[in-house]
Amino acid sequence: MGFFEFGTATAMLEKARRELARLEADVSIDHVFNFFVTAFHIAGYLDDTRLRKQVRKQSWFQLCGDAGNKAKHMELTRDRPDPATPKDHFFADGFSLPGVQWRIQWQDGTSREVISFAREVIAKWEEFFALHGI
Repeated sequence: MGFFEFGTATAMLEKARRELARLEADVSIDHVFNFFVTAFHIAGYLDDTRLRKQVRKQSWFQLCGDAGNKAKHMELTRDRPDPATPKDHFFADGFSLPGVQWRIQWQDGTSREVISFAREVIAKWEEFFALHGI
């Protein structure tokens, strides 16, 4: 395997775990996007077409795909400790504040806290791999 090659679903899951660690260390729009794009594309590396179709039907997988592939139609927000602080203040540099949670909101109003949802996606992938002997 070359330096930039991710030839297996297992290698992509490992990359998603690294992206999660980056996201947990620094919640920024770049890390959010990189995590969800990576986690979504694990399916493309599954050798079995039947398994690819099976995972693509899962609601968590569809939300994961939306988070990465439709990011321009979504909003990444965080709960502000002081409502008087302008919303844009929190988007400029992507820094983390203690006790502040980033949320991702889909157009239908579905909203999830970013890190807990990312951890759930990893857990779902790990469960899927275990179930299918990957």
